[in-house]
Amino acid sequence: TGRWSAWLLALMVFVCALPPVVNGSVWKFLLNDAGLITTVLTSTGLRDTPVPFLYDQHWALFSVAFVNAFAAIPFNTLVFRAALMTTDPEVFEAAQLDGA
Repeated sequence: TGRWSAWLLALMVFVCALPPVVNGSVWKFLLNDAGLITTVLTSTGLRDTPVPFLYDQHWALFSVAFVNAFAAIPFNTLVFRAALMTTDPEVFEAAQLDGA
């Protein structure tokens, strides 16, 4: 456990603490036609037209899945981390000796 794991833990707690309305508003700002992601893509020349993240059926499905994963994965990770931290170290040692 180093400095990076502490930063990652803090980021995951911050994401879990965001209310769903705030989370949705931030992602709407990022994925809008005049949003940050489209602005970066068009200003760097990677794309000429805005990406239809919110109204094209394929992009919208991807966008909803990504935003949902962004909201759900940190909580699950925190639960799994807590479970691993309470596991007896002898179990990990036995698993290592068995080749796991």
